[in-house]
Amino acid sequence: MNKHSGWLSALVFVLGMAAASGQDCYVIKKDGTKVPAVAIAANAAGDLLLQTDKSGQVKMPVKKGQYKYAMIPKPKEVVALEQAFASGKFDDVLSGAGPAFEKYKFLGWGDHICYLEGSVQVERKQFAQAKETFERGMRVVSTHEVELVKGMVFALLGLNLASE
Repeated sequence: MNKHSGWLSALVFVLGMAAASGQDCYVIKKDGTKVPAVAIAANAAGDLLLQTDKSGQVKMPVKKGQYKYAMIPKPKEVVALEQAFASGKFDDVLSGAGPAFEKYKFLGWGDHICYLEGSVQVERKQFAQAKETFERGMRVVSTHEVELVKGMVFALLGLNLASE
């Protein structure tokens, strides 16, 4: 088994999601340039491997620290979390958020997942936990920063009111 076999299976998975949704995959580099991709995989350290052509022949590694964020099409796990949140199935959000965050934190969805999880914690008046969740999301922020800031405001207000 070669050193890229884990990347390959991740790319196949992500490529399937990208093809199914018809949405763009891309990376925003530190200098602000956008690098389009057909699929993107991330390892646990945050290093990326971009597939930049439809044939799968051209792959570009991008180390953590060389990019601001990556974005893949919305994963089905995030859709499920959003649906659970919208229908008030908060236990499902809390049980699914952790695994989804670990899987997609470097692929553009970690901040949104933390927003959903933190919002449930605010709803349940678990303000200290919500604050920690929003902070975790801010460490991997991509395109959902405004959501996180709004959530953080509610968590901080809740903490302040609870201490009075």
